[in-house]
Order: sequence, then structure tokens, then C-alpha cells
Amino acid sequence: MMEARQQLKETSGCPEGSQLLQEAMDNICGTWQSIADLITDLDKDAPLTEEILKDPSHPVPQLLLHFYSLECYLYKTLNNALRFGDLSKVDSLGPYNKVMYEIVRYGSQGFNFQ
Repeated sequence: MMEARQQLKETSGCPEGSQLLQEAMDNICGTWQSIADLITDLDKDAPLTEEILKDPSHPVPQLLLHFYSLECYLYKTLNNALRFGDLSKVDSLGPYNKVMYEIVRYGSQGFNFQ
């Protein structure tokens, strides 16, 4: 959500601190939270474990992959940060990137790439 707020600040054209910008930020964060709330049968405060990330049918990896597949700021910002070594995104997208790496790593262990 921190990155969603930053992207909105950078792209909206609204002046910093304006009521319109604040309402837009609240709406975006509310939307992302609503999507995350679709997972109801899960302790959201529990840590992500290797077992969770290895299980492609688990709702957490599915949700994180779904977020990435949406054509929104997340995909573009994460790819640009990785491509160009943008260290300013480490605090906001670093943890998400690490989890995505683990999901892909565990998912590819059954494949023989040659």
C-alpha cells in the first residue's frame, strides 16, 4: 500500500496534501485491502512459511500472483526497479519481491530447464 500511495502521488497531478489526493489514496488502499480480504479462512498475522510458498494451491501465493498479474502499478514498478536497479523501491517492494522469488523458485523445482 505504501507503493500504491507513492505511485498515485507521482502520477495523479494533484498537489501534495490535497483532499482529492488523500481521498484517492484512501480509495486505492481500500480496494487493495478488499481484494486481500477475499481470503477469509486464513490467519493473516501468521508468518509466511516455506510450506505456504511451496503450495501452489494455497490462497496466499495465489493472491500474490494475482496481484502481480493485474495490469497496475505493481507489475510495472517492480519490473522497472529490478531492470534498472532502483534501490528506492527496496523498502516498499523488497518484501513482495522476495516472496515472489520464493514462489517462482519453489514452483520451478519440478521442471528441468535445459
